[in-house]
Amino acid sequence: LHHFVFLVLDADPVCCHGCRAEPLLTAGAADVVRLGDVGSTNDEAMARLRNGASAVWVTAERQLKGRGRRGRTWVSEPGNLYASYGCNLSWPVERIGLIPLAAAVALAGAIEGANVDATADTTHDASDETSDDAGDKTSDDIMGDGSDDARQGGDDDASDDADHPISAKLKWPNDVLVDGKKCAGILIETERGATAAVQRVVTGFGVNIAHAPQDTPAIALQEKAPHLTAQDVFARLSSIYSSTLDALAGEGGITALRNRWLARAIGLGQEITVRYESHTQKGRFLGLDPGGRLILGEDGGNTRLIAAGDVFMPTERL
Repeated sequence: LHHFVFLVLDADPVCCHGCRAEPLLTAGAADVVRLGDVGSTNDEAMARLRNGASAVWVTAERQLKGRGRRGRTWVSEPGNLYASYGCNLSWPVERIGLIPLAAAVALAGAIEGANVDATADTTHDASDETSDDAGDKTSDDIMGDGSDDARQGGDDDASDDADHPISAKLKWPNDVLVDGKKCAGILIETERGATAAVQRVVTGFGVNIAHAPQDTPAIALQEKAPHLTAQDVFARLSSIYSSTLDALAGEGGITALRNRWLARAIGLGQEITVRYESHTQKGRFLGLDPGGRLILGEDGGNTRLIAAGDVFMPTERL
């Protein structure tokens, strides 16, 4: 398996052989496999691709061997979302290296959209209950003490969701943050497919819905939106992600993805620290180059392109 955490790509969407990247080899909806306890949803998705699946989603209630980038353990408590999307791609390896950005953009949008959906459903349910209750009251009840509920917003939880919408931000390359805290992790793994031109690609998503690690700056989304569930987020993500990949493969897809990612980026123009395996480097986050590499401004006006590393904001502990 190859773990893609680097991003190297030319601005022109034409590969080194003069051909444009093709869209997903398989059109149409992916199969969805829902499991209980598994070792890893990425492993389950890759196994199904090896057995002939063209596109598949695998979700699980809990992972027993969840992992993050560089082999880090990913805590997998029940109530969170664990989902992996597997597909076959005939893309140049450089374009596959942009998938971490695409996955982060798609997941950020799915989280925000799922919160809107959950809030709307809760508000609708609360309105139905209010209408039913009102039918049993006299006109004096409705215009008198009962009007206090309407003035105060009715259902407290629904009001909280509406007053505190979730805004998902991104930290290079694919961390998804809410209120400055990590709420999700993404892991991309690939292997050669049936032919040399095809890559099996699995994207794993782990989203803190009900639980978050206590030993690191992290947040569970239900702290912001109590009604949000893993199924809410998956319903959005499963419809967004494949279309995001198709858009990346199309004309102008690279530039559009880069702009979408930068629109959610934290730390632009700020001093950051990049931690490598053996050392760290400080500089100013100037943006992304056309291939998705982080542009780090150095003292003296020089710039450095960062293809891999962990990024820390000034307020974060190394």
